[in-house]
Amino acid sequence: MASKQKTDQTVRMATPEMLKQIWAIVMQALPTRLTFTQAKYWIEHGTELARKIRAIFTVVDPYREHIATWERFYRDALGLSVDLSALRIPDKKEGFDWLIVVVPGVTIERVLSVCAKYFKVWRWTNDNLDQLTESVRSAPTDPYAVWVRPRIEADEEHKNKSYNDLQKDGISGITLLEYLLLHLQHFIATGQHLDEKSITLCSSSLYRYGSVAYAGWGPGSGELYVNWYSRDGAYVGLRVREVVPVP
Repeated sequence: MASKQKTDQTVRMATPEMLKQIWAIVMQALPTRLTFTQAKYWIEHGTELARKIRAIFTVVDPYREHIATWERFYRDALGLSVDLSALRIPDKKEGFDWLIVVVPGVTIERVLSVCAKYFKVWRWTNDNLDQLTESVRSAPTDPYAVWVRPRIEADEEHKNKSYNDLQKDGISGITLLEYLLLHLQHFIATGQHLDEKSITLCSSSLYRYGSVAYAGWGPGSGELYVNWYSRDGAYVGLRVREVVPVP
């Protein structure tokens, strides 16, 4: 996702064992039978052959900056050292350019406590929200990632849609934890809050009592608020943030 922070320049290098495995694969791929003419050609064009081989290993990771941003965020904001080199990232969908990464051990309560260090937080209950909330996605053992549209306000496409409407339409929405991580990461990176004019319906998170989680920023009150809405409730300012998850 967009960030004003500098990209982490520390690149994790392959281990000697990994290099050995790559060389073994390359050796297996080399032809064991060449004509005299073929062999002579490549011997005489060694520079071209070397260039072609090097080109294979210069593939740029298109998500490197995203990964570096989230590793840095978890380290600096939540005090967690995470390695996302093996993170499985869902296929990107046009228009969905912000990545949200959730790692094991990170909870709603933990993120809210960090949010409270940067700005005021209002919540509808003082009970543990992790115990009250059930979400369709979580990271019990491995990190995961989802894509969302790069917008300050929640998706205009889904205004006036209730939780029940979204379920009928097959729209996968953001979880409460994903939203809080996105809000905090975006604020630290830019100094801006999400949803100053709208409210994000976190349709992939239900409270134990059957209601749907929502969150947003109150510019008048100057606080992040976390509340609930009925499953069949809908109005123009309440909008889900659609996500692209790993299938």
